[in-house]
Amino acid sequence: MLETDEIRLAEVKTVRRQILRLLHATGPVGANEKTLFTALQCAGYPVLSHEIRKYLDYLESLKAIEVVDRDRATWSAKILPYGIDIVEFAVKAPPGIAKE
Repeated sequence: MLETDEIRLAEVKTVRRQILRLLHATGPVGANEKTLFTALQCAGYPVLSHEIRKYLDYLESLKAIEVVDRDRATWSAKILPYGIDIVEFAVKAPPGIAKE
């Protein structure tokens, strides 16, 4: 694997963990993709707006979050118990999410 590929993979894993953290902070209310994008950009994470849905899809496939409003123009998501366990280090982070 090229060094640039390794760096990009590390960035992706870190962004996924940060999305979980953000959703954990919003509690049962959750957040929409625009809010997540803005928060990530303001924190200096290298993310593009069209990538947010890919991250959300991945995290939902792990059963860490639930994507709601999928039929609307702007998706929203909320964290599930498994996602909370990941954020709180109660379980080992699955592949694809930064371990910190």
